[in-house]
Amino acid sequence: SLQPTPAQVGLNVYDPVTLKTTPAAQAEVRPVPPIRESYTETFELGWQGVLGNQLRVMADVYRAKITDFTSPLTLTTPLILLNGQQVAAFIQTPIVTALTQQYIAAGLPPSEAQTRALADAQTLVPQLATALGSVPVGVVSSPEVAAKGADLVVTYLNMGGLEYWGGDLAFTWFATDKWTVTGTYSFVSEDYFRVDGVIPGTKEPVALNAPKHKGTLGLGYRDVARGFNAEARVRFHSEFPAMSAGYSGTKCLLRSGEQPGLFDQDCVAQATLVDLNAGYLIPRTRATVQLTVSNLFDKPYRSFVGVPDIGRFALLRVKYDLF
Repeated sequence: SLQPTPAQVGLNVYDPVTLKTTPAAQAEVRPVPPIRESYTETFELGWQGVLGNQLRVMADVYRAKITDFTSPLTLTTPLILLNGQQVAAFIQTPIVTALTQQYIAAGLPPSEAQTRALADAQTLVPQLATALGSVPVGVVSSPEVAAKGADLVVTYLNMGGLEYWGGDLAFTWFATDKWTVTGTYSFVSEDYFRVDGVIPGTKEPVALNAPKHKGTLGLGYRDVARGFNAEARVRFHSEFPAMSAGYSGTKCLLRSGEQPGLFDQDCVAQATLVDLNAGYLIPRTRATVQLTVSNLFDKPYRSFVGVPDIGRFALLRVKYDLF
C-alpha cells in the first residue's frame, strides 16, 4: 500500500558494461557504437614425430595478437533500480509501526513493543532496502529498438587489443600391441584481460572463457581378435572466469573488499573427472555394442557459467556396419 513519490524514492541507473550505479539525474546513457572488423595475428611453431617406433609426440607453441577485439555477446541495456538508501529511509517508519502493532497484539506493553520493533528494524530495513534496490524495475531503451516490453539488448562490442601465448602437448605411447597410454596438456598465458573500453580512458574486462591449464591422461586396451576395446580417461581443468551475454562468473577475481556486480556469479571451478568407454564386437555379426560413461563417479560439475551442475552421463549404443 506504500506509494512513494519520486522525491521520496528516486531511481538509479546501472550500467552493465561499466558495472557502475549512478543516480538517474546524473546518468549518461551512451550510444552503442557500430562493430569494426577484428584482426588476429598468430605465430605458431609445431612439431610431431615418432620416437622409437612406440611413442608419438605432437607439440606446438603460439603467440596471438588481436586488434579491435570483439567481445562476447554483452548486455548493453542500462537497468533502472530503486535508490536503496532512500528506500531504507522511506520504509523505516512504516515497518517500525507495523512491528510495534504486532508486538502489542501479542501482549507486550507499548513501550517495550516499540523498543523491540526499533531493534528488529535495524536488521530488517537494511536487508529489505538492499534487496529492493538491487532488483531491476525497468530498462533504458531507444525508439530504434523494436521492443514489446522491458527487453534486454545484447550485442558485440569492440574492445582494445590483447595478446597472449600458449602451448599444447600430446602423446600416444604404444606400450604393446594391445595397450596404449595417451595424454594431452594445454596452457594459455592469460584467461582474463582488461582491455581499452568503449569509453575512452577506461578498462573493461574480457574473459577468455577457457582455463589456463587443461589436460587428459588415458589408458586404452584393444583386442582385435576378441573384438573388445576399452579406455579409461582422466581429464582436468583449472578454475577460470567466464563471461557470455548476461552471464558473468568472475567472483574469483575480486580483491579483498571488492563487491561483485549485479549479475556476477562464481567462476567455473576446477574439476577432475573420469570417463570410461568400452566396446564389444558381437561374434559372427557386424554389430558393435559401445558404452560411454562421462563423469564416472558422479561428481557435480558445472562446465560453464550460468549452466546447471551435470552428474554422471551414460550412453549405450549399438552400431551395425553394412559393409
